[in-house]
Amino acid sequence: CRNQTWLVKGRHIVSGSDPTEQWHSEGGTGNGTKIHTWNAPKNPNSFWKIEFFDQHIAVKPQFVALFSTSGGVKATSSIRIKVHKGYTKSNTVSSELHAKISQSVGAAVKMITAKVDLDLAATIRSNSTIQNTRLEEHEVTIHVDCSVPAYVYQMKFGVTVGPEHFEAYAGSYMISSKPMA
Repeated sequence: CRNQTWLVKGRHIVSGSDPTEQWHSEGGTGNGTKIHTWNAPKNPNSFWKIEFFDQHIAVKPQFVALFSTSGGVKATSSIRIKVHKGYTKSNTVSSELHAKISQSVGAAVKMITAKVDLDLAATIRSNSTIQNTRLEEHEVTIHVDCSVPAYVYQMKFGVTVGPEHFEAYAGSYMISSKPMA
């Protein structure tokens, strides 16, 4: 008896015992299309669009440190920082999934902001919006008074959807006089 475990590997469905064995459709996508296994990974009939229904979405917020100074230096400085926005996911995020992720991000941000002062909470909330785009990077010049503590952060969210993990970045940065854990 052959191993009946099948695994999703990218856009392929492969045998758990022999990953060279892949599902292939026989000439169509309608009802009654025959599916069989082949050892031909580059065949166009071996690619599948796999959708998981009722997926659990987990979001883990992080503050990414872009710059910091503890103060005590009588100087101002112009610093160039790189700010990211969008998803690290290789394929596009559907608008429906983006809405669900945004809702989870909002809930995670509420939990964080419940523990901080009102000004910091407002800053975090206004800098936690994810845009539905592939990952982009841009440089920004900031001017920092080095005589006082300054900590520059960007919000990043680790996103897990079913078996898939990727990151989502808010496209802005925030400056705080206190470090964030």
